[in-house]
Order: sequence, then C-alpha cells, then structure tokens
Amino acid sequence: MSRAALKANDYESVSPLPLSARREGATVALWGTAAFLVSLVAGFVLLRVPGATIAGNELSFERAVFSVMNTATLTGFSQTTAIDRYGAGGQVVVVGLMVVGTLFALIVGGLAVVRVAAMRFSDREVIAGTVLWYVLSVFAGTALLADPMRPIAAAAVQAASAFGNCGIVLGTLPGVLDWRTHGVLMGLATLGGMGIPVLLDLSAALFGKHRMMMHTRVVLGMTALLYLVGVAACVPWQTISVTNISSWSSALGNGSALSIDARTAGMPVVAVTVLTRVGLWLLVGLMLVGGASGSSAGGVKVTTVYEIFRGVRRALRGEVVGRLFAVAVIWVGAYGMLVAVTFLGLLGLHPELPVDRLFFIAVSAVSLVGFSQDPISMTGGGMMVLSGAMFLGRVVPMGILWWGAAGVKDGDLAVG
Repeated sequence: MSRAALKANDYESVSPLPLSARREGATVALWGTAAFLVSLVAGFVLLRVPGATIAGNELSFERAVFSVMNTATLTGFSQTTAIDRYGAGGQVVVVGLMVVGTLFALIVGGLAVVRVAAMRFSDREVIAGTVLWYVLSVFAGTALLADPMRPIAAAAVQAASAFGNCGIVLGTLPGVLDWRTHGVLMGLATLGGMGIPVLLDLSAALFGKHRMMMHTRVVLGMTALLYLVGVAACVPWQTISVTNISSWSSALGNGSALSIDARTAGMPVVAVTVLTRVGLWLLVGLMLVGGASGSSAGGVKVTTVYEIFRGVRRALRGEVVGRLFAVAVIWVGAYGMLVAVTFLGLLGLHPELPVDRLFFIAVSAVSLVGFSQDPISMTGGGMMVLSGAMFLGRVVPMGILWWGAAGVKDGDLAVG
C-alpha cells in the first residue's frame, strides 16, 4: 500500500488547517513572542532593584542579563549565587520568568507543530491544553514532592521546573534513588519535553477518538529509544564496585536520571562529574538531540533526527525527500553554527579554561540544558556570550518551526 493510501486510513488524512486559521495562529504566536520579550526586559529591571538579592550579592549588568536568559529560556545553569539566596522579590521574579518561558515555549511552539504535522487541534485547544497540563502537572508534582523537609513553595517550584525542563529549583531535591526523582521529577520533565500537541494526541488516542498521528508516534518511539541509549551510555562510565550492590544501584540511578536530565531538564539531581571524560562526551550527544519540537526542551529535537535519517533513506532509494527534509538539514546546520560561534566566543574570552569544558558549556547553553562541571562563574563578555547563546537556542528553533508551518504543506511531523 502506498504512503498516501496509508495516510488516507488514518487521522493524518484530515486536510491542513485553512489559511485563515493559519494566520490567526501566527497572530497569537507574534503576541506570545512580544510578551516573552517584554518579560525579559521587565525581569532584568526587577532583578536590578535593591532587595532582589541579599545585600552584598547585587547582580551586575552582565549577571542580571545572564540570570534572566538562564531562567526565561529554561536553561537553568547553576550559578555561584543560588536562587535560595535571592530576596523574596528576586525569587518571585525568577519563578515568574520560568512560568512565562514555559508557556511561551509550549504555546507558541505547539501552535506551529499542529500546522507542520497537520494535527487537527485548534489554537484554542492548544492554548487551553497547555494551561491545563501545566496546572495539573505542577499541582500533582507539588502534592507528591512536598514533605516536612520540603515546603509546599519549594515543591511547587521544583514541579514547575521539571515540567518546564528548566533546572532552577528552590530547596533540596530528592536523592537519586528516591522514587520521586524518577517517578515525579523525571516523569514531568519527559512530559514537558514531548510538547502539548503530543500530549493532546496521546490523550485522544487513549480515549479512542482517533489513532495516534505520525508526529506523536515518532516522539514516543524516539524518546523511549534515547532513554535506553542514554542509560547504556552513562552507566558504564562511572566508578562501580563490581561486588557492591549499592554501587550498581547508584550507577543505574545516576544513568537513568542523566539519560532524561540531559535532554534537557538539567536539574541538579546528579552531578555530571560522576562520569568519566568519555561519559561526558557521550552526554554531549544526548544534549545535542534534546526533546521534541514545540516542547519546553531544547536541542536539535528527536523529530529532526528522525527526519534526517528518513530523508537520507529516501534519497538512497531514489525517492523524493520533500521540503521537510530540507528544513531539517538547514536547522541542523544552523544549530551547529550556533554551537561553533558560542564555543569560539568563549574560547577567545576565557583561554585559561580547558577547551573541552568550554565546548561542553557551549553545547549545554545552545541546547538549553544548563549542565556544567561547576557553577558558572564567568564574568563580563563570557556571560554575555552565554546569554546570547541561550536566547538564540530558544528563538531560532521557534523560527524554524514557523518557517515550516508556512512552507511545508505535506508534513507529518515537525522539526526545529
């Protein structure tokens, strides 16, 4: 049976959104982007207000810019001054930026995904679904995380950070072998890293409304595959006592958490220093891939990797690869250029730091992961380079998504 015939038997056969609906979605996306940019400026101003941080730890111009970008883009690098040491006003600003950044990524990205992948969810359904999933995830996560050692406020921030794939948290996180780490934090990070259209499509399929669409099947399959690959890659490159069962348990727990965390929650559950140098390079591979298009995660995205392999296979068979493959190739090239420029900028400004560490940080920034061997203590130009990398790491793939939404007429999944 031909590919067209297969699609005719599935929910994917529904015609694309009409032109008027596409334009309405673009208007919503523009307003959402404008609100996001305004929040960046407002966050910068508010973090510079006296009292936002404790006396003696006021933020310089560069560090205030870095803090805003680090939070609003959902990257979550650890800094020398943790959010716990901010004043009450500063903590409110940081949490507000995280919420705005999450909603921006999920709504504006989700609106593009349903257009590129021909998913018949209206703009209203995407927006309402984003708010509903976000509220329910934070509420459920807070209920499961809160305990005498973790106040409700800290638990709520941790749940919101996990679903937003941010990595900035209040209070102490559960241990790596605690069931809440894998069942709650990593579970929420996985959901947020798949995107709202996938969650809506999966929910509809579970209730028998229609079969899962191609985009959803690719995201679920690639997410499961990369989790297994990540565990297999991270576990062997740790110090393990062959005769000590607890050592193996810790290694498996670390590997499981890092496999999800590196794509791209970046929560400080496990220090990346538990890995050897080889393990760190394998972790770079996970950071490069990231989550799904239109999600709160970063990276080139699992759907982009799938489309590249699918396009190459079609080309080798002499088949037409389509416009979506071209968009995926251009996006991968743009991503590589962002990493290279960031790395060279850091290398020029901080030649005293090891080259491999600078490259690791560059990939982490562009992929919006927030992993680093040590808290970011750069000053001046280095912080501005990282701030620019994080900003572009968020907005460039969003632009790629909407470019695909405007030009790809026969797509079955989204890239970017």
